[in-house]
Amino acid sequence: MPSMRWRWGGLWQHPDFVRLWAGQTVSLFGSEITELALPLTAVLVLRATPFEMAALVAAQTAPELLVGLFAGAWVDRLRRRPLMVAADLGRALALVSVPVAALAGWLTMQQLYAVGFVVGTLSVLFSVSYEAALPSLVGKGQLLAANSRLEASRSLAQVAGPGLAGVLVQVVTAPVVLLIDAVSFVVSAASIRMIRTHEPVPPAREPGQRIWREIGEGLRALAGHRLLRPMAICSGLLNGFGGLHGAVVLLFLVDYLGLQPATIGGLRALGSVWWLPGALLAGYVVRQIGQGLTVVLGAALVVIAGLALVAAGAFPAYAVPILIAGGVATGFANPLYNITGGSLKQAVTPDRLLGRVSASMSAIGVGLSPLGALLGGYLGQTIGLWPTLIVASAGQSLAVLTLLLSPMSSVRSRPGAALRAATGPGQPDHAAQSRRAGSS
Repeated sequence: MPSMRWRWGGLWQHPDFVRLWAGQTVSLFGSEITELALPLTAVLVLRATPFEMAALVAAQTAPELLVGLFAGAWVDRLRRRPLMVAADLGRALALVSVPVAALAGWLTMQQLYAVGFVVGTLSVLFSVSYEAALPSLVGKGQLLAANSRLEASRSLAQVAGPGLAGVLVQVVTAPVVLLIDAVSFVVSAASIRMIRTHEPVPPAREPGQRIWREIGEGLRALAGHRLLRPMAICSGLLNGFGGLHGAVVLLFLVDYLGLQPATIGGLRALGSVWWLPGALLAGYVVRQIGQGLTVVLGAALVVIAGLALVAAGAFPAYAVPILIAGGVATGFANPLYNITGGSLKQAVTPDRLLGRVSASMSAIGVGLSPLGALLGGYLGQTIGLWPTLIVASAGQSLAVLTLLLSPMSSVRSRPGAALRAATGPGQPDHAAQSRRAGSS
């Protein structure tokens, strides 16, 4: 249990969380740099073709689908913080190999594919471990505040990281810039190693229990929970139909609206700026309308951002101000939905299932996104760019309806209230029932 010494002073007086937060802030800035430096290494050093660039993106994103569910099972078997340290050090070693090979003249696209896949796999493992470890570190009553701080760091990294990466690549070359991210992972690993709060020992596995059974237990826990199930469906619809947006949005902005690259870049930057206010205001919004309605609001803002694209196509003369409004909606939507939804998931899920439930929910969202992108590419060619955006926005609207038809809007900010809303009056507590039965 977290010490009462810091509880009344908030997270600023929780030294172990401050260590974790500081390390993650450094790591997030490093990751934003790598997001630009790794593909630029392929373009500038190896003169990659469009197909090779697509393959590099696939190598980086495939681990979420291929190993995500397995990562959840491993995280629930083992201590989470040592896994996080191992993932950080593994990512650092993988990234260091790129400048070493470049300096020696040995760098190939095959190595970049391997590095992208390894870093992506270890990032999945770290993310699931982090979500599962945070409740035992800060206590479930502080989850919203802890996630808000991390989201604020992520928003700062998204605003400042790409510009810093561009300057560094121009000054010291793309492969060498990857060393900065490698160092950031080492800093993150060191900060986690300095945490002193006791981590609970994972429960013993049943003799002969197979990993597929453990994965199935996590999926059943997700599907059987009256809050987690609609939230997973909502995330799947937002990401799946968001894939339609992603497949055609650049073509829509350039070919349909005739916007210049500088204008498009400026619109994206303006959208990113609003992530930080969204992260900082999440706790205030929860106190005003409750945690469940804040999740609904975050999803609704995602839909509004998509509708802004549709409106821009209907009124191209006013496209820029409409898209600025959509960017503001996006900036607030992501932190509100991620912070409150993630905190709620951590609060209502039993610790022994948290890794698998987190991995299952992530796999559903990410798994539908590339399928949506493929569908968006097909629709963009057959029915046109603007009609495809209309289909995407209509599909995302179903996500909000899913939440409104669930008990989500009744959830307040307290974990206990969330559990009561999840089970309903007179119904057995799902979390306690799964602990007694040993399965969901």
